[in-house]
Amino acid sequence: MASPVIDGRNAIRILIVADDPLSRTGLATLLQDQPGCVIAGQIPGTADVLAAVLESRPDVVAWDFGWNAEATLEHLGDLKEVPLAVVPGPVGHYGGTLTHGEGFLLEPLAALPPADASEFVRTIQPIFKRCCTKCHNPHKHKGELDLTTIEGIKKGGESDEVIEAGKPDESQMIVLLSLPEDDDDVMPPSGKQPRPTAAEIETLRAWIAAGAKFE
Repeated sequence: MASPVIDGRNAIRILIVADDPLSRTGLATLLQDQPGCVIAGQIPGTADVLAAVLESRPDVVAWDFGWNAEATLEHLGDLKEVPLAVVPGPVGHYGGTLTHGEGFLLEPLAALPPADASEFVRTIQPIFKRCCTKCHNPHKHKGELDLTTIEGIKKGGESDEVIEAGKPDESQMIVLLSLPEDDDDVMPPSGKQPRPTAAEIETLRAWIAAGAKFE
């Protein structure tokens, strides 16, 4: 489902999930007034959220955990492919407003890339950030590799290029990410950063196979 265009840019489609109908209405009112945001739908947390995501195709899910956060966490595993903005319950909301200011609730959405951003920015960069950049950044630079910038990714590290455009099986990045977890050369090393999921590795593989384009 294509995102509507607002002021020449694709809008961010938001699916609101909250058990309390007043919370859903309040979130919808708050978010629909934000530039570039469109409400894709509103459902209770007890509904089939994954089915709603597949049907409405949101860019982000805004989920109000309410008072029963522990129970809600059990349902988050199905939403690995969709950015999630966690909205605190009433106490967290009002307390956060007092300590962080009125705009704190929208900060997770502000960090999302625009819907018309490149595939690299939308799908590849978040994988690097989650799994790689703790060790491969301008300050730590392990293996002389910086994965926080396009220039650094293209340059590679002390073992030369880590990506062979069009050749995922020959790309050092894919080889090292795909090693068994107990292998001495596996990346990221155990305990350093989260391991990429099989779906994330396949996403990287497909991106490299298509030419590893950054624009």
